[in-house]
Amino acid sequence: MKTRIRITCLLLLVSMPLLLFSQDPFAEPGFEENMLSLPTITNKVNTALALYSYKKDPFAGVAFSLIYAGAGQFYLGDYTKGSLLFLGETLYHLFNYGIRLRFQTIYGNSASFNTLSATDQILVISSFFIYIGIKAFSMYDAYTTADLLNRQIDKKLQSLSVSINSENISVSYGIGF
Repeated sequence: MKTRIRITCLLLLVSMPLLLFSQDPFAEPGFEENMLSLPTITNKVNTALALYSYKKDPFAGVAFSLIYAGAGQFYLGDYTKGSLLFLGETLYHLFNYGIRLRFQTIYGNSASFNTLSATDQILVISSFFIYIGIKAFSMYDAYTTADLLNRQIDKKLQSLSVSINSENISVSYGIGF
């Protein structure tokens, strides 16, 4: 009997402060319903952090494209365009290797640009400008794609706001049309 009384007293001592201080007498009715729970806030913050991690440096995209055309697009996640540009530069190198083998069989090992025929000189010059075009387009596209991606992410991040005060925590997400 004494143990039952002790357990009841202990439960009352533990539960009374919880019952007394669980309700704020100055709280507005329905205030608890409008408050966001901690998991919701955590999800919003995690969403913002995940969005921020998708931002890409445009100059890194340009540097990757400078190394090999299409590498900047792979860095940005644009695999279709990256594959086409990668294939374009690879085909250019294979084409130039074929031209070099052809020149060695026709002109020997001592072939210089001046000893080439006019048709072969035009072939060398045009292949050089094709290479420059592939590289320039790859670098330009990597920069503009990264810039566009970052602007879209910034726009989404601006619409998400988290404010923490001593009185409350609020999370808002704006939707625009």
